[in-house]
Amino acid sequence: MDPTNCDFSPMKQTLKEELLQVIISLQQSVEAMDTNTNCLLGNFEKIKEKFVTIEMKAATFYLNCYLSPFTEKYPELSHCVQNMSKRRHGGLIVIEREDTVASIIQPGIHIGAEVTHSLLESHVC
Repeated sequence: MDPTNCDFSPMKQTLKEELLQVIISLQQSVEAMDTNTNCLLGNFEKIKEKFVTIEMKAATFYLNCYLSPFTEKYPELSHCVQNMSKRRHGGLIVIEREDTVASIIQPGIHIGAEVTHSLLESHVC
């Protein structure tokens, strides 16, 4: 990663604040167990969603930091990876850096399309 392009301080602060909110939610759930007879599954689902949101923010930041020195298409790649992850789909994306990948890729059909997350996510079943 290029540390000059990636200041981790704001991201760390955001993650700390959001994690503290999750801790408060967990504490409230623990307290509710003693005083409330309602089912806590809804609270757990909300807490789980908060964790997923925090994870996605951090993953997007680090992915963008890592890819930005090698391609200007990192926002599209990040969006694609997030969408595929949500659908639990796998994929292989290769970003050429110092070493050429020409010897290990098979020639395909050049379609002359702009790289977008939609194009990257498309597949033939």
